[in-house]
Amino acid sequence: RLVWPSLHTILAVETGSSRIYGEKLRTEWIGNDISIYSPIYAGTEGLIGVNPKINSKTYILHPKSMFFEFIPMTGYGEISSESNTHFIEQLEVGKEYEMIITNLTGLYRYRLGDVVRCMGYKGQAPVVEFAYRKGQFLNGIGERTSEEAFYSAISNAVSDWGLHLHDYTTVEYFNRPTGNRKPRY
Repeated sequence: RLVWPSLHTILAVETGSSRIYGEKLRTEWIGNDISIYSPIYAGTEGLIGVNPKINSKTYILHPKSMFFEFIPMTGYGEISSESNTHFIEQLEVGKEYEMIITNLTGLYRYRLGDVVRCMGYKGQAPVVEFAYRKGQFLNGIGERTSEEAFYSAISNAVSDWGLHLHDYTTVEYFNRPTGNRKPRY
């Protein structure tokens, strides 16, 4: 506030693995009176979606920028047994899908690796929320833990114990447990 007393909005990404930084920005630096806005969902492949609302983490897919297809996912980051691709108008609210794009610069049925959750529709265009990158699951002993679930567990523990989380990382620990010790991260 000392440097920019009239500041009212910050442009930043705060979905997926960047969620911790959006929360840290709010709690340590700007409070809740300054908005964080992530205006577009895009990559080097092109424009994917547009966010029409400040303080929202959802995007309206932009069907004129590229052709979208979607593979239904399970809740554990795996392709659903219903593996037929869906078109943009076939998405079901609340379900997760891996995105496939075809764009004007030569990518044909390219699997981005992004998994989105359909949150609803604006007219005929789906409104999606970035859920995670495919492959961002911990899998030390076959239990598949998503980054979202892991971060939620860490946040709850930090809150319950009255601690402060600066940042975190995790690795899978593959050494075999001895005695009664259980596998861990």
